[in-house]
Parts: sequence; C-alpha cells; structure tokens
Amino acid sequence: MTSATAPILVVEDDPATRSLMSEMLVLLGHQVSAAASAEEALAMVEQGRHRFAILLADINLPGMSGIRLADILVRKLPGLRVVFVSGNGFLVADKTDFDFRLLPKPFDLYQLQLVLNETELFAGLPVAAARPSLQK
Repeated sequence: MTSATAPILVVEDDPATRSLMSEMLVLLGHQVSAAASAEEALAMVEQGRHRFAILLADINLPGMSGIRLADILVRKLPGLRVVFVSGNGFLVADKTDFDFRLLPKPFDLYQLQLVLNETELFAGLPVAAARPSLQK
C-alpha cells in the first residue's frame, strides 16, 4: 500500500488490539515487532536484534507503564519517536521530558496513518512520496 518502511515497536497487552494494530501498520507498509508488555519490549531491545524508529505503546500496561517504557527507550535509542495509545485520554505531557504524540483509542486506519505521518515528520524520517491519502 505504501513504500514506508519505518520499523515500529508495538507494545499492547490486549492480544486482539495488539494483533489489529500490527496488521494495520503492515498494511501501511511498516516493519512491525510486537510485545505484550513493557518488560518484553525492553528484552527485545536489549537483545539488540531490532532497531526501532517509532514506539507505539499503550499507556496502561500491566507492570511497567508505557510512559516509563518510553522514558527508558528514548534514552537507549537516540532518535526514537513515541506515540502513546490510550482509551483513557490521559494527559501525559507533564510526566515526560521527551516529545510524543497521542493516539486516542479507538482509532481507525486513517487516524493511525495521520499520527504516523506527523510522527515521521517530527522524527526527520522520510515520508514516502507514494503514500496514498486514505479517505474516511
């Protein structure tokens, strides 16, 4: 569907939501790795087999929160961009010292594409010229 290839780490504890988010991202042309918890995501990064440009994480995760995970990962992975996903409309700006975008749940493919386009722009990543405009 697009020529975008941003490697994205999805962290979502709900299996159905994690699967749907991953499928949507693949449909948009991204490379996706998924984790069910912040701890699993950290292990993936520590193993060093994956390089990520964008973290797409639920704020409310069992154990370590998505906010804490992002705080750790932006220090470990310079240039990592963060998109928080939340169904609770959290105000997290005062809890972080890094830039992020917020994607409220529920969202559709169009909204996901918009936030990723914005995230890629603020990250300095190339936005694929061939990326189609999705219409509602």
